[in-house]
Amino acid sequence: MKFVVSLVLATAMILTLSTGSWATLFDRGGGMIYDDVLNITWLQDANLAATNTFGVGGINADGTMSWNTAQAWIAAMNTANYLGFSDWRLPTTPDAGGPFVFGWDGIQPYSYNYGYNMTTSEMGYMFYVNLGNVGLRPTNYNGGSVPDRSPGTFGLANVGPFQNFGQPFPTTLAIPYWSGTQSVNQPTAAWYFDFYYGNLGPGDITGTLNNQFYAWAVRAGDVCNPVPVERDTTYTINSDASFTYTADYTYRNDCSEAEPVVIGFSVLFHGATVTTNNFDSFTFDGEDPGYFNEYGADFDFVDPQEVPRPITVNYDADGYTFTGHIDPGETKKFTISYSGPAGVWSKKSINPAFPWTDQTGWWELIGDGHADFDNFKVTVNLPSNTATYKVMGYDLLAVPLSIVGNQFIFISNTAGGKLDEDILFKTTEPLPVATSVSLNCLAPGVTLVNTPLQISGTISPAVGSLSVLIDYTSPTGIKTTNTVLTDGAGSFSDNTFTPTELGPWTILARLPAQGFYLPSQSAPCSVIVYARSSGGSFVIGDGSAAVGQKVSFWGAQWWKANILSGGAAPASFKGFENMPATPPPCGGTWSTDPGNSSGPPSSIPSYMAVIVSSAVTKHGSMISGNTQELVVVKTNPGYAPNPGHAGTGTVVAVICP
Repeated sequence: MKFVVSLVLATAMILTLSTGSWATLFDRGGGMIYDDVLNITWLQDANLAATNTFGVGGINADGTMSWNTAQAWIAAMNTANYLGFSDWRLPTTPDAGGPFVFGWDGIQPYSYNYGYNMTTSEMGYMFYVNLGNVGLRPTNYNGGSVPDRSPGTFGLANVGPFQNFGQPFPTTLAIPYWSGTQSVNQPTAAWYFDFYYGNLGPGDITGTLNNQFYAWAVRAGDVCNPVPVERDTTYTINSDASFTYTADYTYRNDCSEAEPVVIGFSVLFHGATVTTNNFDSFTFDGEDPGYFNEYGADFDFVDPQEVPRPITVNYDADGYTFTGHIDPGETKKFTISYSGPAGVWSKKSINPAFPWTDQTGWWELIGDGHADFDNFKVTVNLPSNTATYKVMGYDLLAVPLSIVGNQFIFISNTAGGKLDEDILFKTTEPLPVATSVSLNCLAPGVTLVNTPLQISGTISPAVGSLSVLIDYTSPTGIKTTNTVLTDGAGSFSDNTFTPTELGPWTILARLPAQGFYLPSQSAPCSVIVYARSSGGSFVIGDGSAAVGQKVSFWGAQWWKANILSGGAAPASFKGFENMPATPPPCGGTWSTDPGNSSGPPSSIPSYMAVIVSSAVTKHGSMISGNTQELVVVKTNPGYAPNPGHAGTGTVVAVICP
């Protein structure tokens, strides 16, 4: 099985300093830092634009740009779905609408504290709270006895887990970053935050002042992913070489909110029934008939001389995507399971130098690869004593193999041991292979007596030169068995048996146990063998011809006993036609003399072909009709050629159309 887990599986690291100054930041991996208080995720690179413009012009070599260019840069980043997200933005700054309102402590004149010590903006919170920095102006600054701080005692002294701020500390240059918030009082300005001075201010967005500031991308919410804890897989090979596969994935959620788990999974035969536990849903992604494995130089063969490289194996795979979730603080096990018939987990190599087939005893268990899991265990339960089996190789690094009873166990609890893909086994004796037999029943399920039957069918797997037994059982229970051989496509046929007894026959095809092929048999087919009456054919009306319906095909009151859609028949017609002497084909016509002068036979078959007519007419002394259908009637005792002894029975089959 090839598995793909579509998660960025990075263990969350709580980033702390001895002072606890930025204890609310979590490194989510992949260049993203999460703030669990504001519930936002920052790019770890605070000046990404200097190295990645996303094709946007107007960005200076040092990463600075105008506010409009910054907006275009963010839009291009979202179009590129950067780091898997398309909702990046510039940081926000709440704007109360008053002049110089930011940072005012309500005591000092607002002009003294304009823009300083402001922590309600996202960048101000980052500078003062998360990173624990101080700005130019103390909160009790008054312009006299409490002056500004001296250079070197304020600014971006602590950058935390972030990289590439505009100017390294201790700089004496401004480090302004654009906010995405325009000023309410000054529509031609947008707020910025200076990471050197620690203050907010309005920057011109018209281009008149040519303000060129840095841009830092942020997005709402967390990007945390569940931590893969353990992978536990069990293969059980049954005595008939069928198997059951179960995979348990255990994850832990260290994130602050519920997180999804999405697992891509390939089932290596088409049409398997898949069951799951703890997943919310799964979808069928389609069939991949071109799925294959190739064992090259990276495959660890126990005996390299025994198996030439490369070995390529083709599979007919079904792809699925399984989706679940884990709540915060939860550890959860997700299970995928399916079963398969014999011959699925053992496939034929297409390497001409190594004609490996299912029957030679080579087989493999496909896919237990999952590089995300440090802890994994693979248990293989075999159907017989392990002395029969030999491990030929496996894709792994430093994974120990142990044998307990009839189990092979691969287990690792360290990052150094990873079972990558496959386990290859060899048996010293052939493995049993399950089979199935399909018999093509005759259509329409009737045949004329003394006519050879044309029987055909197929076996699976498609193997030639296997004996198939075909049982022909008569209505009285006499069984005749013919033996035929399959061809290279697994097909067989028989046209040598001729039934001589009238009535329903049962036909069954059996594949007896041969070598490592297990026995199986087809579903039975039923064939009704019928005969024709001599000298002509009996007739019934089309209103009385349904299978299972009781009918009267001969008698003095034939015209009353039979309903014809074309109108009532003449009273002189008693039910037997003598021209032609054998039943005409469907769509044909017939004619006869009236009454018993038509020459009805002295006796009739127990299963007899009968004409179905929709119209019977008389012209002079000649009576004629059409042949709408031919059916088989199972006749009752009591018939005689005298119209006073009616001929009756039940329709049991249709011959034509």
